[in-house]
Amino acid sequence: MTGHDTIVRELLACTLAAAVPLRLAELDALAGETREAAIRGWREDALEQIPAHGDIILYPAKKRGESAAAFNSLTRGLAVMALNPGGVEFVGHVWCAMHSRFGVTGEYPCVACLAAERASEVAP
Repeated sequence: MTGHDTIVRELLACTLAAAVPLRLAELDALAGETREAAIRGWREDALEQIPAHGDIILYPAKKRGESAAAFNSLTRGLAVMALNPGGVEFVGHVWCAMHSRFGVTGEYPCVACLAAERASEVAP
């Protein structure tokens, strides 16, 4: 990895550290079917946009706004994945909607989720 690539990766990690918790807060503000529809829409968008346009998250797009749109798809996709037990890991950060909403550097899956799962397996 070049020096430039390292800087870009670190900047992406810093930006995501702020953006993913904001997306989780957006979901927290929703309830019921509205929340479920947002989760489905964000998931669908991320599945479509990230593979097709992930490169423009790191390298500027030719068209104004395209990089921002791709970045937003990534943050929404990570927020949706953080809702799952164990959370999600990306660029060295782990986000878990239950235990580490603001992201932590460390082990994936979420250590607290693993501990809770083990405790439930042992409980009668």
